Amino acid sequence: DLPRNRRPLYVAVDVPTGVDAATGRADPLTPRTDLTLALGFPKVGHFIFPAADYVGVLNTLDIGIPPELSKDISLELITPSWVRQQLPQRGLNGHKGTYGHALIVGGSVNYPGAACLAAGAALRSGPGLVTIAVPQGIYGIAASKLTEAIQLPLPDNGSGCLDPQALPAIRQASSRYSSMAVGCGMGRSESAKQFLRGLLLSEHAPPQPLVIDADALNILAESCPDWWQRIPATAVLTPHPGEMARLTGLLTTQIQARRVETAREYASKWGHVVVLKGAFTVIAQPEGPCRIAPFANPLLSVGGTGDVLSGIIGGLLAQGMKPADAAACGVYLHGAAADSLRATHGDRGATAGDIINALPGTTRAILQADAV
Repeated sequence: DLPRNRRPLYVAVDVPTGVDAATGRADPLTPRTDLTLALGFPKVGHFIFPAADYVGVLNTLDIGIPPELSKDISLELITPSWVRQQLPQRGLNGHKGTYGHALIVGGSVNYPGAACLAAGAALRSGPGLVTIAVPQGIYGIAASKLTEAIQLPLPDNGSGCLDPQALPAIRQASSRYSSMAVGCGMGRSESAKQFLRGLLLSEHAPPQPLVIDADALNILAESCPDWWQRIPATAVLTPHPGEMARLTGLLTTQIQARRVETAREYASKWGHVVVLKGAFTVIAQPEGPCRIAPFANPLLSVGGTGDVLSGIIGGLLAQGMKPADAAACGVYLHGAAADSLRATHGDRGATAGDIINALPGTTRAILQADAV
């Protein structure tokens, strides 16, 4: 993975000179290294910009630190071996009812593809069944794009947007599903706001594990000051920094400067798993370790990749994974699939749909790899 040319390779021991290992700050004169050899453990600063720009390929050296000295470390880097241990086992006698049923709720006349991307990603992440629930006005689009998914067209009052009159249909069918992902492409029309409040903030809130993404987060931020106390307890929140700013009242620059600390603080305050998206996505839970994904990839800087992530996490939740584990494994599979595309296609031009198609091969590679 190292660059091949005639100049010398630049190797840093632990961190590049000029980098703060704790904060990710970097002196302007810091050399850009080809390889950084972290001593004992990776450092937080390796995964925070601007320092991350100077690290190059990161390897960790075992320097003989006794395991008992590291047992209280509460920040972990997600590894393939950890993901392999968490993913559900598949028996030869399994059937479509064995591996859960994921429900994807979203879409609108302006964003018909978002819910389709989420449902497509859910299908590729392993549940036995996936249902996509979209407004009646865009049902034809969803049905033509997703022949493997069950369709649940929702009454939309002719608007092409989610509408509160669709709530009875969702509630009547709720017992069929083992997970729900809501928000992808739903927009912020008044009818969508009323639908979401009726879905998540009433006594009829869904009992299954939830992924809440995109405009569902924006609607909660502007609709209810104490929303985190009213949504179901098994929710995974997947904000990008802008959405996190709306949820917290912080500036985006403040969030980006303290990504780990911010995700941890609000996961604890809200009592829900927080997936703070972006380069080196942070997954924090109310209690337990916080995890960082080892991926920073420009291929993920295109529309629809967040919808894909929501679908993957929803699909893993449907298979019975715990919310924090499903979130971390989903983030890892998403990033690893994008990295596999970058290795073959370069750093531009791939679409969110390409990441979906890369998921089965990526999952297979992780499951079959030697332990690392």
